[in-house]
Amino acid sequence: IIKVTVDGQRVSDDRASIQPGKRKVTVEVVKRSNEPSAMASLEIDAKACTQYFLAARHPPGVRDKWEAYVVTGTPLRACETRFGVKSEYQSR
Repeated sequence: IIKVTVDGQRVSDDRASIQPGKRKVTVEVVKRSNEPSAMASLEIDAKACTQYFLAARHPPGVRDKWEAYVVTGTPLRACETRFGVKSEYQSR
């Protein structure tokens, strides 16, 4: 997947830095075949100094729709050290 917008603002690459808080992220789901790509959105409660890994999947029983989700989050130790902030990410 490719991140397209965060809170309606276009991002230039797939490693966009975002401010902590609730964020709406829209991604483009690039398929492996000649089918056109699809768009999917999700809300992330972004935590400081945390990197998020996103993916997309079909909802159960639905093959023509995609949903984006957070696979995991990883504390960024260099960020924590630099800014004196501890990541608050809790895996689900």
